[in-house]
Formats: sequence, structure tokens, C-alpha cells
Amino acid sequence: MKKKVVILTMFFSLIGASLAFAADDFRSTQITGWQNDNTLFITGQNQYGHFGWKITSGKAKVTLYETCPNKPTKSLSYTVTSNGGTDYWMSVACDYHAQIIGSGVGLGTVWVQNYQN
Repeated sequence: MKKKVVILTMFFSLIGASLAFAADDFRSTQITGWQNDNTLFITGQNQYGHFGWKITSGKAKVTLYETCPNKPTKSLSYTVTSNGGTDYWMSVACDYHAQIIGSGVGLGTVWVQNYQN
């Protein structure tokens, strides 16, 4: 019986650790009205990730920022009125975060994620 308890404890510890790791690869934020906000940073994984958004009404400016050592910050911006997104190559040497600026938005969500999950 003790062996089963130890095995189950190890299993749930591993699941918890993988969930904690996965959380670092997805960042999102929500706004309403004329608010603006930024997601937390994630680090690229030398593979494609996703920059996405959902807008219930109104419009918003959504921007993906790429910050790499010793390079100017790059950005990719869209003015949006509906749901969408784009895949983006995310280098392991760089950090990424997204920003949303509302313009009469009912509810606006923006996120950035790695696809390794």
C-alpha cells in the first residue's frame, strides 16, 4: 500500500510540475472600454508560437513585442474588430509579450503562447 501511495505522489508531483511549466508558455490579459494592458513575458523556444486576440465589440490595437539582447525591440501591430491571430517564429534568445489598447471594446483579450504544449 505504501508503494502505491509513493507512486501516486510522484505521479501527481510530475503532473503539477508540467502544468507549472506549461503556464509559463501562455500569457494573456483582458480589457474593457478604453483600457490598455500588457501580458507577462514568455521566452521563445526556437519554433512557431501564436499571437492571438478576441474582441466582442468595438475595436482595439493589438501588438506583439519581441525583445532580444543587443537588438532593437521589434513589434507587430494590428487594429482589430473581431477574433484572430497569427503564428510567429519565436527565437529562444528572445522574450515576447503582447499589448492591447481598447477603443470602446466590450471585452478584449490578447495572448501570446509557445506551441510546445
